[in-house]
Amino acid sequence: MAIKTKIAGRYAARIIVAAAVCAVFGLWGIYDYTIKIPRRQLLTDRLQMLEQCREALVTPQLRSWLADESKEALEAVLLQELTLDESSRQERPDLASSLEFASSDEIKQKLGEIVLSRDDVRWLMILAVIEEGLKSRRDLPLQDYPPAFAAYQLTSTAIDVIGPVTAPAKYDRIMQWGFIICLPFVPYFLWAFVVARRRVYELDDDNTLHMPNNAWKADQIADIDMSRWMAKSIAYVVHSNGTRVKLDDYKYQNLHLIIGAVASRLYPGRWDAEANAIDTTPPGQAGGSGAPAPAASPATASSGGDPPSA
Repeated sequence: MAIKTKIAGRYAARIIVAAAVCAVFGLWGIYDYTIKIPRRQLLTDRLQMLEQCREALVTPQLRSWLADESKEALEAVLLQELTLDESSRQERPDLASSLEFASSDEIKQKLGEIVLSRDDVRWLMILAVIEEGLKSRRDLPLQDYPPAFAAYQLTSTAIDVIGPVTAPAKYDRIMQWGFIICLPFVPYFLWAFVVARRRVYELDDDNTLHMPNNAWKADQIADIDMSRWMAKSIAYVVHSNGTRVKLDDYKYQNLHLIIGAVASRLYPGRWDAEANAIDTTPPGQAGGSGAPAPAASPATASSGGDPPSA
């Protein structure tokens, strides 16, 4: 009865798992690089600016001049405004609507929608309130100056909404490339799976060995090298012209039956039909149960190193 192989389940699973792991790591790296890290950086920048502005808003100042703290905070606000695109600046709402927004009851919910996402137009509304508050006179208590007090309330609430944020590390983006470069391995592993699935070994009833690239008749198979079989489940069939072909039982199901059939035919006293070594040690004599690997045939000895498998 002919013996035919197919890809081993454990080998196929290993390839599919490797492809899946590479896909997960690659997509994870892309997500972190394009979404998570920029978001953390954005929130870090906004939080630092808001904290700076809140401290400046409680600093007393006259209408004719700005305290150093207010100058630095105002520069931070203007810098944030300059980083926004032109269309966002053109859609900037007027100050009245900004102050009205700042005093509404739903400020915390609305602020959460703004400061936790990149909403440039509405973020400009917050900057407008803070900018006006930083420029206002504050030689009396903060509560006596509506623009400054509204700006202080706004910044305090926004800081609470953002909460603690960890700034991206210096090498975070570089590290993500280590994950992203896993993606090219996904098609590689999938192609390896397709190729392995197409490769078939078959031994006919007349002992003709069919391999992916050729077929050897029984009288053309001069030897089989079993020296690595017991340790690695790998054998080499040797053609009469010295060509060697690797047979890996880990990758292909039922391949051990083909190897056993060839080995038991060439070395009937040393290997059985399932490629198990036959114990040839005389009873009562020490020396182990496994038979030594068969000596290499002249064809094997003359073939030199292992050429690429067929």
